[in-house]
Amino acid sequence: TGDDGQALASMRLIPDGRTIVYARGSEINKEGTSANPASLTKMPKQQAWAANVSGGEPRLLGDVGCSQEGCEDLQVSPDGKNVIWSAKKHLWIAPVDAKKKAEQLDELLGESDTHRWSPDGKRIAFRSNRKDHSFIAVLELATKKITYLAPTTNRDAGQVWSPDSKQVAFIRQPGLEFKRPLIPEFPRPWSLWIADAQSGEGHELFHSGNALEDSLPLFAFQSLQFTNSGHIIFASEKDGRNH
Repeated sequence: TGDDGQALASMRLIPDGRTIVYARGSEINKEGTSANPASLTKMPKQQAWAANVSGGEPRLLGDVGCSQEGCEDLQVSPDGKNVIWSAKKHLWIAPVDAKKKAEQLDELLGESDTHRWSPDGKRIAFRSNRKDHSFIAVLELATKKITYLAPTTNRDAGQVWSPDSKQVAFIRQPGLEFKRPLIPEFPRPWSLWIADAQSGEGHELFHSGNALEDSLPLFAFQSLQFTNSGHIIFASEKDGRNH
């Protein structure tokens, strides 16, 4: 019936196509508030919602309130029953039918984000960001057990699941060096790792060179994926061209 200026983001259809989940409202600012373009007397919040495609009233799933541009990342479970997102530096889960309140999944140090469901829907792989280093962690929903995958003081990110939900591949970069000069430009070496989702044991699959042109490619994270046959596709500029 009207436009109150609130942004919509991270729209996801559940697998059967009957329901859509989405984030409504802007990211929060340094004061912890979302944009209020219509000057409403009650300050709007950034929230996760679900709505039936056939119509009816939307259902509130919970508050999001993330603080970075494009940080809304609603991920629907393979069975379409639950949705997870990152808010207040932790992971949250809520049923799509909104019959239960959103529940916080972790209380880890740092910031938990870039969460991804395993294909069988039993685990969630996510990044635990500690600023100058980060881990890839796997949360088993049934037991709430958390397993860190080959943890080091490097920066791990971009995790993807194998089709059988047994392994996780991810990109590893050296730990962050603060106050490093911008000139001259330094290479950004990186490697590709794979780890067992249950034991956490992992090993290196690929390592870049130390040349400047062999630095982490622009689309490294977007291109990383498993094929149905169990192969891994990734981008590299090891020979001076992006392949």
